[in-house]
Amino acid sequence: VNVVFITLLLLGKIRLNNDVNYYISVIGIFQFLNIRNISSNYFWESVPDSITYRLLGESFFSCFKLAISCDSPPLLQWPLGQPLISGFLSKYFYETAKYFYLIMFLLAVYFITKLAKKHFGKYFIVGIAYFIFMPNNYELSSFIISETPYLLFTSGTIYFLDKKNYKTAFVFAVSGFFVRPIAVVNLFIFYLFIFSKKRSVFLKYIIVLLAVCLLVMSYNFVYNDAFLISTTISTNIEGDGFNPSDSNFEYSVSLFQNENFDNVFNNISRLYGEGSRNCVFSYCFIYNPLFKPDGTVPNNLNNNSIMGIIFNFLSIQIFKIISPLGIWVYVPFLFLLTINKAKLISNLVLLGFILNILLSVLTYEYGSRWWLVPNLLSIYLLPSFLHNFFNLIKN
Repeated sequence: VNVVFITLLLLGKIRLNNDVNYYISVIGIFQFLNIRNISSNYFWESVPDSITYRLLGESFFSCFKLAISCDSPPLLQWPLGQPLISGFLSKYFYETAKYFYLIMFLLAVYFITKLAKKHFGKYFIVGIAYFIFMPNNYELSSFIISETPYLLFTSGTIYFLDKKNYKTAFVFAVSGFFVRPIAVVNLFIFYLFIFSKKRSVFLKYIIVLLAVCLLVMSYNFVYNDAFLISTTISTNIEGDGFNPSDSNFEYSVSLFQNENFDNVFNNISRLYGEGSRNCVFSYCFIYNPLFKPDGTVPNNLNNNSIMGIIFNFLSIQIFKIISPLGIWVYVPFLFLLTINKAKLISNLVLLGFILNILLSVLTYEYGSRWWLVPNLLSIYLLPSFLHNFFNLIKN
């Protein structure tokens, strides 16, 4: 459906208005039809982290404690935010939680698309069409429990910064941090923007952030026996670092050794390019028309028929785009050309794009869904590149 839709669009056989809501509706209707018959139990039970977040949240609402059960010892591997979201939804909206996640996903896409249209006009259509074209953006997004809220809080931070609604942007940035610690990227972006545009309130937001962190740490001290936000960083470094026995300090120092640079690049290859579609888990999520786990070529499509040849060719080309393979590997490098001294928000979106990737691959527990955030930010960065490119040609 996406192939036919975009092909007709590019050939000018169908014309669309420039209303962002139209594209959000297309994604919303497709995703609703995609998830409506999926069991709610699958939403809560399919991924180990989903189960843990739910149990932690249910314990929180039962006895104000972050643990698998009220009789279990505290489990602070994750910060407070996602257990709160999962616990609230499982307690009051167990059967319909997947639709709340769909709403969060659509809002995230809306914020970035609206921003792209504001800054680059009609070029935003290319960004949102590219996003729609890539099925891995919405096939699993509703079932990656912490990723969808992270998308929302990331996009909301950038959107409200651009609108100069600093209080709302701050709430989004802090909320993201307490859902996934990698959202320190969002806090960094927030403070860079504030420092550049409204330096008079910079210190105030630093103090508020420290107060919020102190409040969360105090809660953990009283109810969970530890004066900290979470053990995420040390857990990843000690359990999934390149040298698991290293302390945080030793890890920071050894990260600059050649061997660890190689490990970072190996992680990128697992997540990006051909490796990102290898069946490294117990089964494959996405159809691979080029090779199967045993190295043989799939024969799902009949190459002896005209339609089989056509659809096999299309499926291979789509796979190369979304994996990405070949020339598509280098598309993100085009985003470096979006750097513009006059557009701070564009530079910060690009910074968020780069930092989300880099911070995701610094341990072996690199978070195999990092592509969702970069793909979301591509809705903005691709039109930014095209806008700059065509303006350069005109001048």
